[in-house]
Amino acid sequence: MSSLPDPLNKKIDQTTSSYSGSLGTKEKETLIRQDEASLEAVRQEIELTPEIKKVVEIRQEEIELPPPLPKMGVTQTGADLSVNLSSVNLPLADEKILSSRKAPITDNLRWFAEWCLKQLRKVHIKLKKENGRIVRVKT
Repeated sequence: MSSLPDPLNKKIDQTTSSYSGSLGTKEKETLIRQDEASLEAVRQEIELTPEIKKVVEIRQEEIELPPPLPKMGVTQTGADLSVNLSSVNLPLADEKILSSRKAPITDNLRWFAEWCLKQLRKVHIKLKKENGRIVRVKT
């Protein structure tokens, strides 16, 4: 008995769910996204019973730190951390950051400004120009 070759020449590794064969990377990405989408659809269809919800429920509790840690300067942080907009200090002024973003990509100052913007994004702050002034806005 002869087997016909697979037209896409794809093989699925069941342990890692990865595709191998003569598919290009774009085709692999499409197939993997389709698998993830079908899994998400199945997850939404499943109804959780109250017993499962009790187990899966996220419990927020304060964990007591061992005695040596506070002596070393370790402090507890909660889930709700608030950041004062003016407390974030950067090596560039906000006006300089926004004006440097228009510099050519070969300019070092532009990439330094991009790095500063990345640091602001980490604490959910965005720079915005309002009435001719640069202001920080919490996102």
